[in-house]
Amino acid sequence: MSSVTSISEELRRYSKGLGDVSNDFADKIERNFNDAAETIRQNVYSASWIPDSIKPAAPPPKRCPVPLNYLERAGIWVDRNRALTAAIIAFVGTSTVLVWRHKRLQRQKRRAKRASNGAKTELVVLAGSPHSPITKSVALDLEHRGFLVYIPVGSLEEEAAVNNLGAPEINPLNFDITSPESTNQMLDQLIEFVHHPQRHGTKRLHFASLILLDAYPSTHPTGQITNLSPSTWSDALNTHVLYPISLAHAFLPLLISESHSSPVPSAFSLTTGPNTPQTTLLVVTPSNLPSLHPPLHAPESLTTTALSSYITTLRAELPSSLPVTHVRLGSFTPLSTPYNRLNTALARLNRLRSSSDSSSAKSTSLPSSPPRRGRDTTPSSRAESLASTSNSSLRELHNGIFDALVGRRTGTVFLGRGARTYAYVGYWMPSGLVGWILGHRGPRLEGSRSEALGKGSESLEWERVEGE
Repeated sequence: MSSVTSISEELRRYSKGLGDVSNDFADKIERNFNDAAETIRQNVYSASWIPDSIKPAAPPPKRCPVPLNYLERAGIWVDRNRALTAAIIAFVGTSTVLVWRHKRLQRQKRRAKRASNGAKTELVVLAGSPHSPITKSVALDLEHRGFLVYIPVGSLEEEAAVNNLGAPEINPLNFDITSPESTNQMLDQLIEFVHHPQRHGTKRLHFASLILLDAYPSTHPTGQITNLSPSTWSDALNTHVLYPISLAHAFLPLLISESHSSPVPSAFSLTTGPNTPQTTLLVVTPSNLPSLHPPLHAPESLTTTALSSYITTLRAELPSSLPVTHVRLGSFTPLSTPYNRLNTALARLNRLRSSSDSSSAKSTSLPSSPPRRGRDTTPSSRAESLASTSNSSLRELHNGIFDALVGRRTGTVFLGRGARTYAYVGYWMPSGLVGWILGHRGPRLEGSRSEALGKGSESLEWERVEGE
């Protein structure tokens, strides 16, 4: 049996070898015949004694490829990369629609609703420091658009600052927020004025919004945490957290009662009818520095975070007819720049490091880089060079405040250059990476314990908050 198998294998190999030899022989014969035919053909074409009438037709000349133009090459590329082409078309189309919509919204006229006889009917309470540039700018813009603006004040100096604005429809609300009697008396007068206006030519006013405007540029205290006394923390919390929360608590009943007659605002509506007034609650805070939580700015980071948590809880508790909008501000040309404030903070860190090195005391350190030749690299010069090109105009601020006030934009609204970017960087990037970008090595707060205790025990008395 094995011999039969071996013979069959030998026959198979022999037949395969014979087939390969025959194929090679046939290929050689074909090549020789082709070469001979080509030689004869060339000799016939070149022979002069053979008449042209009996000569075979000459083969057509080889065609050179014609170069394609730009459109033909683009069409071939699109045909080969259909998925990438569809993605590019979708991106460009979406970007074009968004830019067109943004420009359309910026060009749209924004005016407050008026009565049939042209009288103003929309009332806004703008809670901000009368000495702040942004408070003055927003108040004057709202008054120009047709709102009756009232600014809460607590002293004669602040009342004089409001009157010095020179606008007839911007009036102060003088009351003491720490006194329940004064607050209730002011609210009763305001409600009476809303329901029974005397000199505005209309039967009733509409309380459009309460705007809680934090100080911008920031007036928060700065410095190391170990150098901030309890009284400094108390002042910062009272001014930037307790005061806006107390105002919101005082005006919430009036806001809720006004919102019952207002429809739920739609994010897709570009205009509102004359008989559909909106009632909103706006909280305006800075976004750049609090998002990064840089060193030496703990009070500002703390107060902004506290207000953000308060806004989130307030949205869950209030009815949907009263939207709570958080407006986070970036940088604007005449007010402040993120580069100016960030570089000021870095310069403060450098000064603190140099002073601590001279006194052999440990403190927060920042690496200082040597200046480049032929170029001023100080923080102030960099801020001045970027101030005219990197900041948003006040028109964006005014339009954004108006859109949030009438309910066109709700939730969290970012206004100004860097507001959204700084918020995303502070939220998604690790704190160590952010500190490395800012040039901060890390805190070293092991200094003299007795000195820290001495500075921290200046005032340990807490203010007593009496109930109503």
